Amino acid sequence: MKRKILVWGGISLGIGLLLFPAAAQDPQQAANKNYTPPKTPWGEPDLQGIWPLNHLISTPFQRPEKYGERRYMTDEEYAAAQKSAQARNKRFESGAIPQADSGTAVLRLTSLLSDPPNGRFPALTPKGKELYEKMHGSYKPGQTVFDSPNDFDSWDRCITRGMPVSMLPRNYNNGIRIMQSPGYVLIVLEMAHEVRIIPTNG
Repeated sequence: MKRKILVWGGISLGIGLLLFPAAAQDPQQAANKNYTPPKTPWGEPDLQGIWPLNHLISTPFQRPEKYGERRYMTDEEYAAAQKSAQARNKRFESGAIPQADSGTAVLRLTSLLSDPPNGRFPALTPKGKELYEKMHGSYKPGQTVFDSPNDFDSWDRCITRGMPVSMLPRNYNNGIRIMQSPGYVLIVLEMAHEVRIIPTNG
């Protein structure tokens, strides 16, 4: 039972942070005490729906070093970030990627990653470096000649980005669909139609 509560708590918290930018805009905002979360017919929290994640595009996964351990931007930093996003969106207006897929606003969050406190990845271990070299494609920016299909990884070929990176936003195809059945939550990603299946019954 304890495991089930932890699973649902983690799923609800993670999805809540992704779906509702207001939580990141104003961390002091009071919760609505009269709100009753919906439940499925079998009694689990109802998270089902189709949700855009465009509001996360402007928030880096790894925190820029200039922010240190600060979780949120200052007012001045936030205003500058908004201005930068507006300038970027203007460049997209006549481009191949529709403006609808660009972030219309930025969050005050300095990064999506919050642990460790500096919001940055630890250095790769020797084994991690070895796996990285084996698994990524050979493509490099500016490269136009390839020897074989083996030069491309599964993401280059639009098969999969892999996990957990598939759950992170990109500059387009950021919609997700959440479906549920007794004991399971399914998160279907618009990008490459990835599906993450999460058991909730331990």
